[in-house]
Amino acid sequence: TEVLVLGAHLDHVGWGVGQERSRAMLEVFPGADDNASGSTALLEVAKAFAGVEPAIDVLFLWFSAEELGLLGSAAYCEKPLYPMERTVAMLNMDQIARTDPKEFNVAGTWERKEWADFVQDQAKRARCKLKIDFKAGRDLYARSDQYSFFEKGVPALFFFEGNIDQNPVYHKPGDVPATI
Repeated sequence: TEVLVLGAHLDHVGWGVGQERSRAMLEVFPGADDNASGSTALLEVAKAFAGVEPAIDVLFLWFSAEELGLLGSAAYCEKPLYPMERTVAMLNMDQIARTDPKEFNVAGTWERKEWADFVQDQAKRARCKLKIDFKAGRDLYARSDQYSFFEKGVPALFFFEGNIDQNPVYHKPGDVPATI
């Protein structure tokens, strides 16, 4: 049996030292966008699959310890429920809330033009504006859970919002629902 893996990570950086009025203090980093947004979207996709019998198995995975170095996805890839050679692809959502729902970026098609064409075709069908990231997302790509699958030879796509590193609340206490 072949399987398609859909994933997102549940964790965020947790807590750390922030600044309030030039005073260092311990603060919670909620992670509303990074990555409650991807986790919530994954749950919505799972709900949409209820009652559907796809041609191949679909495995929904929520990972932990992404922020600590992809530990959850790496652990899955070491001891997968399905053999990696039967995993047809991994699609990962990470930080998707700050982008217009009809606009998003996808990375991971660099060596696979047919994947870029397929994703573009699907975006047109859904009336979405899609930016296929051919260069800027490579650093981000290596920092999210699909990379563990990519390292095992599984085609893996990364859906994300643009300019994550330019987001003023990225990995900060201000990543709360009100800032989305």
